[in-house]
Order: sequence, then C-alpha cells, then structure tokens
Amino acid sequence: MTDVASEIALISSPSPMSVETSAQEYDTCMLQVTSVQEAVGPAVVSLGRGARRGSGIVVAENSVLVMSHSLASERVELDIGGETREGSVAGSDRLTGISLIGVSTGGIAPIAWAETPPQLGDVVFALGDPGTGLRVTEGRVSAAPFSLRDR
Repeated sequence: MTDVASEIALISSPSPMSVETSAQEYDTCMLQVTSVQEAVGPAVVSLGRGARRGSGIVVAENSVLVMSHSLASERVELDIGGETREGSVAGSDRLTGISLIGVSTGGIAPIAWAETPPQLGDVVFALGDPGTGLRVTEGRVSAAPFSLRDR
C-alpha cells in the first residue's frame, strides 16, 4: 500500500468503540428519554378518531397546539389526561401548518418553552401520542435556524 493509500485507509476507518462505551451511551440516552417523557409527557395529548389521528401539546391553559393536517373539521375530540374532551379550532396558520385548539386542559401543566432555540447538532426529542400511547423519539437538529415566515 502506498503512503497516500495508507493515510486514506486510516482516515476512512471507523474508530473502534468498546462495548462498555456503547452501553454507557445507551444508558445516558435512556435516562434522557425517561426524563423528557416524565417532564413533558403529561402535556402531550391524543386527538381525533379513525383515520384522522394525531397529537398535540398543551402550550397554555386551555390551549393545545396541533398540526393542521390532523384536523377533519373545526371541532375535534382530544384525549387529555385520560379523559375525552371536545375542543374547537381557535386559530390556524396555513403557512406553518399549525392550529391552536381551545379546550379545557383540566389543569395539565403546559410545556415550558426553551429560552434559546436549539442549535445545529443539539439533541432534541419529539413526543407524540397518536392514540396508542406516548412515543418519544430522539434526534439531532440538522438544519440551520430559519423563520417559517420567510418561506
């Protein structure tokens, strides 16, 4: 192998990771997921019945934020804290595809908004409950911040 080929092979070879390191990283990730689930999970609600199902999040007292495409009409059934409640669209933004639903949130604490937006590479979590139980997904921010209004 030539010197250049050796250098390329060294650069492109994955660095070895011990099983112990992987287990530690997995444990750390699971602790983060559990922490997020416990902190934010109660504010996640299920909405709709049948084919039109989705999730929303309590953002203020008696206000739930949802993706507009999950709505079949101006009125929607939501499962909040194990109880079925009927809400109605209080407002929608066609540009961002989000809607605000007015509904009794029964004292469920709204999510706490971050003081600063996430940055490229930050770990983030998506939570949802499409009627089958709470789901938590971990990911990373992969696009630079932008304003939806600019689009």
